[in-house]
Amino acid sequence: MNEDERITQLVKSLLEIKDLSDEIIVIDGGSTDGSFEIALSLGVRAISANKAGRAAQMNAEAKIAQGGISRQLTRQQR
Repeated sequence: MNEDERITQLVKSLLEIKDLSDEIIVIDGGSTDGSFEIALSLGVRAISANKAGRAAQMNAEAKIAQGGISRQLTRQQR
């Protein structure tokens, strides 16, 4: 679950293709590596769905997303 080494690289990459990502939301599932804080420091929206499970995390994102199309990436997708 701890992805602090990758979160910065991923978010920066997504920000570089801003035309494809109008909104970036990081859903933290209870990691203890500072991923949530890292996401906030990079200027993206971050919410905590503390160990609620992937379905609950995806639903949380869907509720706050403002765009019409959503692409969700998981830590397994590298």
